[in-house]
Amino acid sequence: MRDSRREKWYGTEYTSSKIPEDFLSQIRDAFENPRRPAELHFPHKNQFIPTRLEVEKKEIAEPLKAPNIIRNDEGVRTWYKKDDQFWVPKANVNILFRTPMSAFSARTAVMGALYCEIVTDALVQYSYAACISGLAFDIDTNTSGLTMSVQGYNDKLHVLLEKALVSMRDLEIHEDRFKILHDRMTRQFRNAGYGKPFLQIRTYSRWLKADTGFLKEQLMEELKDVTAAEVQRYFPQLLAQCYIEVLAHGNLYKEEALKITDLAEKTLKPKRLPPSQWPVRRHLILPPGSNFIYERQLVDPANVNHCIEYMLYLGTSTDRDLRAKILLIAQMMGEPAFNQLRTIEQLGYVVFSGGTTIDTWAGYRIFIQSEKDCRYLEGRIEHFLTKFEKTLDKMSETEFEAHKKAAINKRLEKPKNLTEEGTRFWDHISSDAYDFLISKSLIPLVRFYLDANAF
Repeated sequence: MRDSRREKWYGTEYTSSKIPEDFLSQIRDAFENPRRPAELHFPHKNQFIPTRLEVEKKEIAEPLKAPNIIRNDEGVRTWYKKDDQFWVPKANVNILFRTPMSAFSARTAVMGALYCEIVTDALVQYSYAACISGLAFDIDTNTSGLTMSVQGYNDKLHVLLEKALVSMRDLEIHEDRFKILHDRMTRQFRNAGYGKPFLQIRTYSRWLKADTGFLKEQLMEELKDVTAAEVQRYFPQLLAQCYIEVLAHGNLYKEEALKITDLAEKTLKPKRLPPSQWPVRRHLILPPGSNFIYERQLVDPANVNHCIEYMLYLGTSTDRDLRAKILLIAQMMGEPAFNQLRTIEQLGYVVFSGGTTIDTWAGYRIFIQSEKDCRYLEGRIEHFLTKFEKTLDKMSETEFEAHKKAAINKRLEKPKNLTEEGTRFWDHISSDAYDFLISKSLIPLVRFYLDANAF
């Protein structure tokens, strides 16, 4: 019997009827037939599906602004903060294995990147089941060492973490998979030169300012003859001696955070790395009054764009007084720079300005992607800066106060979710800054600058 109907929301016609009995009979026969193909089977049990979704919610006056250290010895430091404002059954765990081996040379940097790709590839057998269960894993290298993160539902987070750590330790590199991943990375390096100019210039900007770093050309030159056997010999050295730094954040108890730390330590069993041998994050200090230009030719001859990043080095990022001033500068100059350089002069579609703090570097930057020549763009930027100096000199007290209030309000913005809060904590830890209260501490300084002549 077929029943014709029309649904009430959009008036769409539809019919409903019982499944024919002969079709159901065929399905039963196929299911009960012992000779059915072995490929047809139920999925294996998903070991990552959470079963414990309880959240212990407590009434608190104000959420903590920073994680606490719950373990600190010669080999390990563990930072911990229990979720006290989002109340979700989730957590994120970040681990940094500090070692100078990751960026000792361009070749070790390439082998480290390949190692991370191969570990990720080896975890493919778990990645789908973990993904549909709300878990995610990532691994990468940088100048400080090797970093890994696991995030998602806290109930089975440790299961995926253990799988990842064991894979890192017992990795067997197969020649066929290595060739595929090697070719993929080669294409990525080669194609980097054909990306958008404003994305390329950021890479060169970081390289120019950093004490340690390598360009894609240097990495690609080393990548050419790196072999699977060489990476197989290299990664045990990468993990052999390091200092472990952990951030456990979310719906976790202190005991669980310590167990996670023990899991990382006991699985990899690294030799302790003394603090005197830790990689140091440093940046270039420009002499006062200096003026340097670094030029690169685009690889893609069909790209008609130019791109300039005009950087003003102002001092060290640890200077809170300076950082407060940079916040105000960025607030006051953001809209005028965009209006003058993009809207009025129409120099290019991509125009950006703002403060920048990377490790020890603190400054202000303006960059433009345009079809116009970079020397012309530099002239227009300097003209804007000269013009804005007069604007600042004539700025009323009321307008200046409004800019201060806007800068303070931005610093008071709360994280929107657990991941955003955890990322903020981890940025302070992985960059060796540890200044978790920087937002709060800058507010009194911003309020202090009552006179525009301070700039």
